[in-house]
Amino acid sequence: MRHYQYLLCAGFIAFASLAHAEPTTNSLSLDDSIRQVLAYSPALKAKMESIGGSRGERQQSGLIPNPEISIEAENILGNGSANGIDGAEVTVGIAQLVELGGKRGARLSAANRLVDQTNLEYAAAGLDLVRDASISWAEAVASAEELRLAQDQKELADEVLSSVSRRVAAAAENVIQKSKAEVALAASKIELAKAERNKMASIKALAGLWGEDTPAFNLDTAGFFDVGQPDFTGNDATLANNPDLKLIEAGVGLARANLDIERANAVPDVTFEAGVRDNRDAEEQSFLAGVSIPFPAFNRNQGTILKAGHDVTKAEHEKAATINALDLSLVKAQNALEISYAEITSLEKDILPSAEKAFSQARKAYQSGKFSYLEVLDGQRTLFDVRMQHVVALKDYHTAKAELDRLTGKHLNLIQFGGEQK
Repeated sequence: MRHYQYLLCAGFIAFASLAHAEPTTNSLSLDDSIRQVLAYSPALKAKMESIGGSRGERQQSGLIPNPEISIEAENILGNGSANGIDGAEVTVGIAQLVELGGKRGARLSAANRLVDQTNLEYAAAGLDLVRDASISWAEAVASAEELRLAQDQKELADEVLSSVSRRVAAAAENVIQKSKAEVALAASKIELAKAERNKMASIKALAGLWGEDTPAFNLDTAGFFDVGQPDFTGNDATLANNPDLKLIEAGVGLARANLDIERANAVPDVTFEAGVRDNRDAEEQSFLAGVSIPFPAFNRNQGTILKAGHDVTKAEHEKAATINALDLSLVKAQNALEISYAEITSLEKDILPSAEKAFSQARKAYQSGKFSYLEVLDGQRTLFDVRMQHVVALKDYHTAKAELDRLTGKHLNLIQFGGEQK
């Protein structure tokens, strides 16, 4: 738990200073997106307040019960000798409850585990934001690339239509081919408008992670095409730094601490009393003392102890289920990363160059009258589909990498720093 405890607000503010104070108008890279979301996310700020609240609860759990002061008057406002207050007997006393059975220590132990838990929740929430920012940035860049491809597709459709129109005018091509080219151009315009809307929506979704309503930045797309061969070795490929594991362990510890509290609550507490009695009629004073101990004849807190015991068992089962789920998620993320990387490599090395070459040859052959328009159109569609497949594969790669980084806690150093540690 050493690296997850006591995150100071000063650290949070220091990290915020690394981000832009105002929405950036420069090119937004992946690192910029991560800095923005960690600095300005309301969700992360709420988690920071939870840490403060748990520390307050820890402080409260260590306090001893307050003493009670009592004042009691007898033989007043009655009949005969008890008329008025001349014969009153006034008792002033103080009582102090003394907790037995280790109640205070048990509460402190549970409160410390709650502080650990809120620190881990903060770390997990921060990693969630890093993952979400990474995925949203990749989706935004992918939508920008899809828009660029849609623009290229429209330009190609314009060029093909011009070429077909010239051949139709020269009676070298059937007029129906011109109609087909016009349909292809109209379809490309629809795809272009769709791509423009998708880009706008994805950028707003990215900026919305840190609360920016009107995005005023361009996307730095360079990192989108920077992919590396997956290497599943070292801490970056294990769950050792995943705060979710430590969080579920903290949950088990908290459940056991709560069981200790309920067992301690079964031990009766002792109340000591002391006071002074003043008999105004006899003009006498006397001291009194007493002690009271509840007799646990019926209620020995057995029902709550039983429930707390089941909560411990439940937490242990949940821990096992969480470990299994995280292990499975890790395997899936690694597999997805390998698949997307292999697809990108194949597309860039073989498929994309072949598609570009095939379309170029088909267009030249059509212009020289060797190919029909259908072959040009087929080559154009194939090239566009391959380029789109390449963008989707890149987006899948970054999505899988973001999921893998979240599971392995790779970016935990961005969230845990400058904090007080035990």
